[in-house]
Amino acid sequence: GGGTRRGGRGGGGVRGGGGRGAPTPLLGFARRPPRPPPGASRLTICPNICYETVIPHVIRRHVKQLRDDGTPPDLLVNVTNNAWFWGSSELEMHLACNIFRSVENGTPMVIAANGGLSGAIDSRGRVLAVSDRMQDEVVLAEVPLDASPTVYTRRGDVVALPCLIVCVGLTIISVSKKVSSAYKQGPIDETLPS
Repeated sequence: GGGTRRGGRGGGGVRGGGGRGAPTPLLGFARRPPRPPPGASRLTICPNICYETVIPHVIRRHVKQLRDDGTPPDLLVNVTNNAWFWGSSELEMHLACNIFRSVENGTPMVIAANGGLSGAIDSRGRVLAVSDRMQDEVVLAEVPLDASPTVYTRRGDVVALPCLIVCVGLTIISVSKKVSSAYKQGPIDETLPS
C-alpha cells in the first residue's frame, strides 16, 4: 500500500541471552540502537497504531510521558491499515483526527496507511502531502521538526473544564433573560380572529 518514507535504516530486534543489550520484559535483550555519528542529530518519534489517533488523551499521554522523561518527540508516526474502510468517509475522518492530534500536541505527524490516506502533517495542522486511496505509492514530504509543547499536552482536558463552565453559565443567562422577557410581556392572548 501507500506509505510515508524518510531516509534512514531501521534497527532493533530481539536477541536472547547475554551480550550487550537493553533488558526487555519477557523477551530477553533487545539491541540498543546504534549511536549517531558525531554532529548528527537524533530523531525521537512517538509511534501509534491505527485508530489510537482518534482518542486525544491516548496520544497526549504518549507525548507527555516522553516530554516528562526528557526525550520530547520530534515526530508522531501513525501506522494504520485503513483498507477496511475503502469507499467510506472514515479515511477522511481519520486524517482529520490526525490533524487534530498534531495541533493539540504541537508535533508534526507522518502517516503510513495501506489502503488509506498516507501523508504528512506539520505541527500547525497543515497537510503537507497526502496519497490517494488504494494506491501503491510513496509519499515524500519535507516535514519541519518544530515540535513545541502546548497547553493541552501539559494540562490535558483541564482546559476544557473552564470552557464547559462558561458555556453552561452563558446558557443559564440566556435562558433566564428569555424567561424574564416572556414574564414581563404577560399572558398571551390566544383568541382566534374571526
